[in-house]
Amino acid sequence: MRSTTDCTVTARPEWSRMWRRAAASEGGDVLRHQLKGLAAFLVGLTLTSGSLALLHRVASEAGARVELVTLVVANLAATLLGFLLLRAWVFPGRRSRRTTGSPAS
Repeated sequence: MRSTTDCTVTARPEWSRMWRRAAASEGGDVLRHQLKGLAAFLVGLTLTSGSLALLHRVASEAGARVELVTLVVANLAATLLGFLLLRAWVFPGRRSRRTTGSPAS
């Protein structure tokens, strides 16, 4: 049975090779994709943190249930916004080709 350290040591070079291969095939866009992904994450984090801060500013005596509802709604909005940002801004023009049914013979 392999230990976690063995798996990490084995996986690291493979990950590095995959990263370099992807960077070469994408023409250097990997770093740009990573930075745009980070920006999309920060937008979601700001949305969820900001909603809780706004709640405490508007209703400082809000109970735990109100906080929970606020966070659930903010997380749903952040998830939707993150998905849309990733699809339209980070990876534009990459549409999956889905087929319905069986292929024609």
